[in-house]
Amino acid sequence: MASLNLLQEGQSYTFRSYFEMPYEADEILAEFGYTLNTARIKLPQATQSFDRLPELQQRLEEVLPLVQLSSKTARRETM
Repeated sequence: MASLNLLQEGQSYTFRSYFEMPYEADEILAEFGYTLNTARIKLPQATQSFDRLPELQQRLEEVLPLVQLSSKTARRETM
């Protein structure tokens, strides 16, 4: 992906500034030479058993792909 020059030289940016930009996350990351990868990660597991964990996992997997972090609603919620 070619650099889009989204950031202005000499300009100071806060963490919040990036969320207020009208650009997609992958475009902002490209400015710094990074790429955005979305994948399932393996985290450490507890030894304790949780009765409703399979239902929670299924629900999260159903809902998370529908969440767009760059939507107008998501931007509004950060303000």
